[in-house]
This record gives sequence, C-alpha cells and structure tokens, in this order.
Amino acid sequence: MKRLAMMIGIIIFAGWTVAMLVNYGIYAASDDPAFFSPLVDGILFMAVMFGLYLLLFNVYQSNRKAATIQLVAGGSLALIGAVVLL
Repeated sequence: MKRLAMMIGIIIFAGWTVAMLVNYGIYAASDDPAFFSPLVDGILFMAVMFGLYLLLFNVYQSNRKAATIQLVAGGSLALIGAVVLL
C-alpha cells in the first residue's frame, strides 16, 4: 500500500512537471511576480505538495486521528489564506 501511494504521488508530480514544460511558452511570457520564474516556482510548489502528501500518508499509516486533524487544520489555513489574499 505504501509503495502504491508513493507511485501515485510520483506520477502526479511527473504529470504536473510535464504539463508545466509543455506549456512553457505561457509561463515564459507571464509577467506575474515570482521568486525564480513562473515555471520553476510551479515545479517547486508541486515538489512541496508531494512532500506534504508523503508526510501526511506516513502519519495516516501510524495514526489516523492525527492525520485527520492535520488535514482539517491545513485545509482551514488554506481557506483562510485564500480569503485573505483575495
């Protein structure tokens, strides 16, 4: 099960990276603010999401209650952040 979850995460990360590279022209022409470049920032963002996915999956394997609390807290913070940044 753990290997399957890891493979799913890797496939999603690889798919995101390929999609970013295929649409490179859109990101290269973007004048949105970015730390490095819109393309690199997108790939780094997905790498962080992949790391969070693996962390949460490992917590879920050992303690489902803690994983549920982390999901609720993280989702709440994301919604609050989205409203604040609106």
